[in-house]
Amino acid sequence: MIVLRGQTLDEDAQVRFAERFGQLSPIHTSHHLGGNRAVMYIGNLKRDGKMVGALPLGEMHFHSDQCYQERPALGTMLYSIEVPSAGGNTLFANGYKAYDALPAEVKESVRGLKALNVYDYDGGVVERKNMVAPEDGIAFALNRMIIGGFRHIPIVDDAGAPHAVLSLREVVAFIVSLLPHRFLNLPPEPMHEARSTDGG
Repeated sequence: MIVLRGQTLDEDAQVRFAERFGQLSPIHTSHHLGGNRAVMYIGNLKRDGKMVGALPLGEMHFHSDQCYQERPALGTMLYSIEVPSAGGNTLFANGYKAYDALPAEVKESVRGLKALNVYDYDGGVVERKNMVAPEDGIAFALNRMIIGGFRHIPIVDDAGAPHAVLSLREVVAFIVSLLPHRFLNLPPEPMHEARSTDGG
């Protein structure tokens, strides 16, 4: 973390400075005041009686920026416009040290595992109406994915606790496993068995 105190920047100057570190990633919400989509406004400023900033109540919990993207951001720049005399602190945590502090058995239990982070700005797959329950059938889940245009969909219980994330690839693999003779291509030579299910 690098702190540069006493800076006076407008949006364009902040963007130019940030671009020295690489290509900027656009935000996916409507919470931006200026013309650059890479700048997100966080605050409780009102315009025409409506909040124009994201997280006006300071309700953001610990998170890692853009961890849901295939290539997460390498860094984030914060520029304070108005700082309260008390409170409103931004805290940072070191993920590497957090992992190092885990018990050996926990590290072993997660070794080799991968996580899929899902976040859909401005409503979408993370809305409760677009999730499925463990008892929902595969046809119901597939229909919801097609209508919503989702490649992944969360499986949650009545309390909203997540159980898993269902992918379109898994749905296709399940259907193919039920009717392999309808989906798998026949090999060029009748006596030659196919080595994979690809191409079905």
